[in-house]
Order: sequence, then structure tokens, then C-alpha cells
Amino acid sequence: MRKEGQKEKSFFVKAVLFFGIVALLFISYEIYKEVYRKKQIQNEIEKLQNEAKKISQDNVLTQERIAYLESRDYKEREAKDKLNLQSPDEEVVIIRPTIVREIAEEEEARPILAIGSEVPNYEKWRNYFFK
Repeated sequence: MRKEGQKEKSFFVKAVLFFGIVALLFISYEIYKEVYRKKQIQNEIEKLQNEAKKISQDNVLTQERIAYLESRDYKEREAKDKLNLQSPDEEVVIIRPTIVREIAEEEEARPILAIGSEVPNYEKWRNYFFK
């Protein structure tokens, strides 16, 4: 009888131990899933915070651009560029392309002197006034 009682106790202990290990494994798995889920949520939060910072910076840049576009300087520049308007205190100077080409050709025709070469002073003056 003692053997049967010990067998029952031994079987009961083994069954409790087996179910205890199974329960421990199940609980460990659930804890792992929650930790992994928490890590994913934390990564998503960081990603969204970075995106919010970027949007905030873009918003600041957009506000600065709007302020510039509403400024008097921008409106004045656009009026000058697109409508050919001028301020009352400004004078318009027109440079014809033919004159610019002639000046450029004269510059090309002048002899380029080497840095180390010595040209007499009278020749420099003559070149300055007559060429």
C-alpha cells in the first residue's frame, strides 16, 4: 500500500512539475511577446517624433518663406523684374551688347605683358592713352 501511495504521490508530483514547467514556458513566451511589442511601439514612437521634428522644421522654413514673399523687398524686386518698374530715386542704365563686344575685343587686342617684363613708363602712358 505504501508503494501505491508513493506511486500516486510521485505521479502527482511529476504531473504538477510538468504542468508547472508548461505554465512557466507559456508565461515566459507571453512576457517575450509583450517586451517585443513594447520595443516595436517605442521604435514607432521615436520614428513619429523624428517625423514631427522634421515637419516642424519644414513648417518654420515655410513660415520664413511666406514672410519673405510678403515682404516689401520681394514685392519691389518682383515689380522691377516682371513689370519693369523703378523707384523714383533710381536711374536706369542700358548697356548695349555691341559696345560690350567692342570693349571685349579691345581688351583681347591689347598685348598681355609678362609679370617680370619691364616696360618703360613712357610706353605705358602711350599705351594707356592711345590704345
